Amino acid sequence: MSAYADIETAISEAVKALLVANVAEAFQADCPVVTFYDPMSIDEANRCVVQVPECQPAQEHAGNFEATVEVGIKAQWAQASVAEDLASHNARCRAFRSVLLSNTLAEEIEAQAGGKFSVWFVNPEKQMRTEVRENWYYSPTIFKIQGGFLEAA
Repeated sequence: MSAYADIETAISEAVKALLVANVAEAFQADCPVVTFYDPMSIDEANRCVVQVPECQPAQEHAGNFEATVEVGIKAQWAQASVAEDLASHNARCRAFRSVLLSNTLAEEIEAQAGGKFSVWFVNPEKQMRTEVRENWYYSPTIFKIQGGFLEAA
């Protein structure tokens, strides 16, 4: 099987590794980093879920790609402690987003890719929002990357 078929998993794992390496352990203890493919991503618990909902090979070469990366912080809240829950959620979002807003994000993701792919460009425009759902906050950070798979030696 070609490595090109596994692009979503490869990118998700690299971004997960980057966050695990750079976000304080205290935040990760309360909000573990998982990929969309991990069964824990749908647990009824606080999570940082990394996914690649869209990825397209470039027309000029199947080994080149443009991918959308979504890093969502989900957290439970209760009516009795809504202010404290929101403050904790915002602190977690700041911790994770500070890594994702790095000026060297392309190089940092590529370093975590383990030689599977290179990242040429991370679009500096990032979409960020917070949704309030029934008993949940969800705050995704969405960005696009361009790169290419490295040929196996």
